[in-house]
Amino acid sequence: MNLVLKPRGKGRFQAYLFAQPVGPPTRQPLFDSTRLLLQRGIPAETELTTSHIGSSTIAMRSTVGEAAKWTIEETRSGLRKRLWKPFDKDSIK
Repeated sequence: MNLVLKPRGKGRFQAYLFAQPVGPPTRQPLFDSTRLLLQRGIPAETELTTSHIGSSTIAMRSTVGEAAKWTIEETRSGLRKRLWKPFDKDSIK
């Protein structure tokens, strides 16, 4: 399967799968989209690629399950890939 990425401004991209949007525009469309795809029942072992709209070049490649594990964090020394954790609503007081 191939996610097609379309720029939406301010560093965000809309991901499309089979011409249908997958979630809202995001700064990390592969990682965020794969978590939604898992929720929709797509098997974790499904191979997935990304390409930008109008290009046949594959930008990234992963399985749905592997990509869903990750997020990108901005640190003082630059961007870092780290394991994704769901937002803890109980931590807000």
